[in-house]
Amino acid sequence: EDAPGYKKDVPNEDNHAFGGIVMFAPAIVADMPPPPITWFLRYILAPIIPRATPFFMPHPLPPERGWKNSKVIEHYTSASAPDKRLGLHDVGKKFCLGTALGLVNAVEDVRE
Repeated sequence: EDAPGYKKDVPNEDNHAFGGIVMFAPAIVADMPPPPITWFLRYILAPIIPRATPFFMPHPLPPERGWKNSKVIEHYTSASAPDKRLGLHDVGKKFCLGTALGLVNAVEDVRE
């Protein structure tokens, strides 16, 4: 088995299809919900309705705080964005329960 990064560092005809890598790096500092809420999210809500976004979900960072360029904000928040169907442009919208649980788990793992 090749070492990590081998295909990146040793180019040949076998790895020409490598298109890139996505890294998930959760924030180490986050406002975590209280333990009873985390438990309820983990064991009750997320397993039953992972794609639901209830009214009580906290609002994440608004797009205006993420970007200063108004054209970029318009591109990433418009309903006509070409890859809107992939869910990549839902900036500033509340997370669904499954995503929220994934973020809580990631922050807990980083803190350990």
